[in-house]
Amino acid sequence: MEQILLNLLENAIRYSERGTIVAKLTEDKPNVVISVSDNGIGIPKEELPYIFDRFYRVEKSRAREYGGTGLGLSIVKKYVELQGGTVKVESQLGAGTTFTLLFPCGKGQGEAGRFDEKIDWFFSLMFIVMGLICLLFSANAFGHERFITFGRTFFSVCMWLICPVMISIGLCLWFYYRKRN
Repeated sequence: MEQILLNLLENAIRYSERGTIVAKLTEDKPNVVISVSDNGIGIPKEELPYIFDRFYRVEKSRAREYGGTGLGLSIVKKYVELQGGTVKVESQLGAGTTFTLLFPCGKGQGEAGRFDEKIDWFFSLMFIVMGLICLLFSANAFGHERFITFGRTFFSVCMWLICPVMISIGLCLWFYYRKRN
């Protein structure tokens, strides 16, 4: 999960010069939905079917300007599919891109246990991952005047205080649910 979010956030930062990045985690039963949006340069509609191909680069001239190898999105798609999820992308050239990840969970997927327990465990893990990602990208975000938002919460200098708390809450929840099951 960490690699998926890192790749999506890294791309959002790379292609959103002085822009806004929004990452959301929501529940839409029976799915958990993660979305990462930016207001960057966007992806041309004719390129969208190919962006998950290995080594594919949108407009080859971008490679020199923005860097990257063309592997990030193929890794994202592969990892999401390995977890039984799907990836959707919406983009408008010059207006930004939104990647939406849908992860099914609960009895509908043939798993034993209550749906709520699966969601609780997943959300505790997401607290940990998002806290780590906040810490990882906070220096980059402030150094380049880019800001990261998760849902409606704006993280500024207090990210250094909030992130360890998020990680701690996530770890406590994770251990609680592991012990309970």
